Amino acid sequence: MTKGEYIEQVLLRMNQASQEGLSSIIGSDTTQVKTFITNTFSEAWRRTVELLPEIYFPQKSLSGTTPKLNKGIGTITIPSDFEKFVCLKMIGWEIPVLYANLNSEPIAQQQANENTRGSWIRPVVVINDLTTLTYYSLPKWYTNHLIEYGKYIPKAVLPASDTSTIEITTGVSITGKYAEPLMWMNASIVFDIFGKTDMSKLCKENILNK
Repeated sequence: MTKGEYIEQVLLRMNQASQEGLSSIIGSDTTQVKTFITNTFSEAWRRTVELLPEIYFPQKSLSGTTPKLNKGIGTITIPSDFEKFVCLKMIGWEIPVLYANLNSEPIAQQQANENTRGSWIRPVVVINDLTTLTYYSLPKWYTNHLIEYGKYIPKAVLPASDTSTIEITTGVSITGKYAEPLMWMNASIVFDIFGKTDMSKLCKENILNK
């Protein structure tokens, strides 16, 4: 799907949500609303990622560890296109971690204490200021900290040209179970900009019905 095709699909849903027709709200010139769709796309993606199951979205792999030897903990650099943590399983852990705690959460504060921090039986992952993930923990005698598997959902950005294909990951465009909800979410945000809260609400209802 190209950027231009995506914008037209969002406009179509805005028309569906508007009983009077979209032209009665924005006039015959759609240039402004197309700009709003483009500018709010990343926010629409973020909200859709937070709303829907992670399995709906394309995912990328986490890689590379910086272990703190003799402590059993280490860090993983968060990629620049990181949107949401999905999972992490270190070799040596009994189970994967499916939720990354923010640095401000109480469980994150407990990791400073060796007696209360995560272990290879019940591991913990903490997000530090969106720059690194810290994992707790592996046995202290482990000299190699290896990722068995780690996944995250990447950010999505519209290309500059209307004729360019949108790529969420290499070779993967907007498709699948998240495509419809994403378009409705984008439409909802643009209606909010125009102060049309009733139409925005209708779009949100369509998100949950898709």
